[in-house]
Amino acid sequence: MNHLGLALLHLVSPFIKVAAGPILTKRIKHEIWESFDPTVGVDMAIEKTPLQAVRADRRCDQCAEGYFRPTGVVLASCPAQYPHRCSICDRAQTFTERYPHVVYEDAKA
Repeated sequence: MNHLGLALLHLVSPFIKVAAGPILTKRIKHEIWESFDPTVGVDMAIEKTPLQAVRADRRCDQCAEGYFRPTGVVLASCPAQYPHRCSICDRAQTFTERYPHVVYEDAKA
């Protein structure tokens, strides 16, 4: 049973006890429990694709030698912003992603 089914079962349990009595309550709970199938509406055809991990890094536009590295600060904006500094010239720039980071691509055949 999925989380939604459990939540619904706990939500309706007190009302079932009052209206039905103990024996009928057990049967109703069992029917509710069995009626929630987590695979309903889920496509069962699972495809697996080979991936390879690639590092995405950001080179500095100003000195063209250094790479931007995060300062460890996160600006609480929407989307979040990450201040970076160049490893060579110390230029500051803010990005919506942290560099370097891992990107997954389809494996080359």
